[in-house]
Amino acid sequence: MQKDMRIHGIFTFVLVVCFLAYDQFMRAAPQVEKYHQVKELQLPHDLFGLMTTVAVYVFFLAQIPVGILFDHINSRILLPIAISCSAVGMFFMGWSAEPIFSIAAKVFLMIGAPFTFIAMLIVVARWFPHEKFGTLSGIGQFFSTFGVLVGGVPLGLLMKYYLSWRVVMVVMGTVGVILVLMCLLIVQDCPSLRGPDRAGKHRYLKELKLLFASKQMWAIGVYAFCGWGAIIVFAKHWAIPFLEERFLITESHARHGMMVFWLAAGVLSPFMGYLSDRWKRRVPFLVFSSAIGLISSLFLLYFSKISIPAGILLLFFLGLSVAAQILTFAFVKDLSPSTSLGASLGLNVAMSVAGGLVCNYLVNGILTFFIPGPNGYYALSDYRIALGSLPFFFLVGLCIALFFLRETRCQDSAT
Repeated sequence: MQKDMRIHGIFTFVLVVCFLAYDQFMRAAPQVEKYHQVKELQLPHDLFGLMTTVAVYVFFLAQIPVGILFDHINSRILLPIAISCSAVGMFFMGWSAEPIFSIAAKVFLMIGAPFTFIAMLIVVARWFPHEKFGTLSGIGQFFSTFGVLVGGVPLGLLMKYYLSWRVVMVVMGTVGVILVLMCLLIVQDCPSLRGPDRAGKHRYLKELKLLFASKQMWAIGVYAFCGWGAIIVFAKHWAIPFLEERFLITESHARHGMMVFWLAAGVLSPFMGYLSDRWKRRVPFLVFSSAIGLISSLFLLYFSKISIPAGILLLFFLGLSVAAQILTFAFVKDLSPSTSLGASLGLNVAMSVAGGLVCNYLVNGILTFFIPGPNGYYALSDYRIALGSLPFFFLVGLCIALFFLRETRCQDSAT
């Protein structure tokens, strides 16, 4: 790659990971300002929950169509449109005086969100050598978890003591406008997409048929379903109340403990990607991810004599299991033709989100058989039964990695 093209690739990658962090911040921020939004706008709790649920389903259903868009349209066009939608959503949320504006804000955010993660993976695949894909996608995941961290505890403290939630939303909308302008000024057409017809409609449809008929693609998809889905549902929905009941600690201490999880998931992702690229192995890391997740989740859930420092260490290991999960996308990259890579990555992201949906419904369904306490939390024994899906999913993922995945040795099938 020529020097000027390499520089443009680096700038494009920086912009797209900033968008990824920005999106994760926005997805965490509404949970932080939920109380203020419901209180000031008199937004019914049921309506807020419905909007959140619809957003998750839209995110899931849009992944493959968005991937197909990236197969045919350059990031130079798609990125500014997606970021603009997110920025408009932030402005609508910050300026909302009626519930209808909050609904409109959610709609715009739903349009922009499905583009973020796939955009990062596509930029890495098109602008950088194949042997760097694991490392750079791991860096992308680091920025994603960074957005989650900043949009959680730090944002909550900022809004509690210094700024109103409306100011924060308007500032984030302004940041989105800056990102759009930077995209328009910096991002160029990727050299691999230049030309009047890259593959042809007939060839592309044939590749899609092969994609959905590939046993390896579905195997890695089911692995992502088990690995990403279960652990993210635990981390985002159930970890805080479980840790409070498990170790008899305050919500603040539980959130600080989960910061260890997110830091491990983010900081170690580039490291795991680098080792996989360097040693030219994917499957051993996926086996390790499921095994360490299975062991640490079993100890955290069911081993009775665990101190708080030991619990923090177990959360670190759970974060480590998430860090290695980014290699599912490197595995997909190894197997996919460059002309249909977007659809392949979209399928894998969709399977990851589907795992979260199924696991969350499973946990919620089990907890409906129990009665919560006066504080709204369930008993520790109830959480242990409901969250049993966590080690189960890890066990299924481990079996898939051991018996169904064939090592690619990081070879690019597109070459």
